[in-house]
Amino acid sequence: MTPVWRVLAASFVLLAVLVVWFLMDRSSDSSLPVVAPPEAVSNLSPMDRDQEPSATPSASSTEPPLAEMPPPQIPTAIEPRRSSPGTSVLSLEQQIRGTRGADERADLIGELAHADSPDAVLALERLFTIERHPKVQTAIIADLMDVDPAIRPDARMRILRAALVNQPREVRSTAVEVLAESRDPAALELLRKTSISDPDHEVREAAAALYQANGR
Repeated sequence: MTPVWRVLAASFVLLAVLVVWFLMDRSSDSSLPVVAPPEAVSNLSPMDRDQEPSATPSASSTEPPLAEMPPPQIPTAIEPRRSSPGTSVLSLEQQIRGTRGADERADLIGELAHADSPDAVLALERLFTIERHPKVQTAIIADLMDVDPAIRPDARMRILRAALVNQPREVRSTAVEVLAESRDPAALELLRKTSISDPDHEVREAAAALYQANGR
């Protein structure tokens, strides 16, 4: 055999050996058995399986029992604090004293008279003694009509008497009209005196007519 053929033969033998080795290596890898990991549950007894907690917690385990939950807070209505009638009248009187505008004071006088209480009548009397604006004075006299005549009739008569002496004409005329609505004998007597002594003839005539209309 020539050297060339010897070389070729040796190459084929070497190639055959490599192929055989490669095939044997692949077959050895594929022949290995694949062992699955044992399950933990398979090694447990039936009693252990029943006692083992489940992997997924239930929704009820994460929430407190209904009995332990605090009761819902129900908001209660807060009743507004109301001042007593005496305090309300006093604060309104102070507001009137501190108000500069005559129109505003006259409006507040009406609110004060609507209190319809002994304190309100006494407050009107105090305000009349210090008031100098005819419009506000007239409002005090006229708003006496909104007060029950049985409430402090003495203070009521003092206001009307003061309104008939040295006051503007419109103030005296309003006082005459208020007196005419009363059935108090003292009020009718004031009407009679005013029909005689008032310096304005129109006021005198009005007082006389109202006095006569009341049956005197």
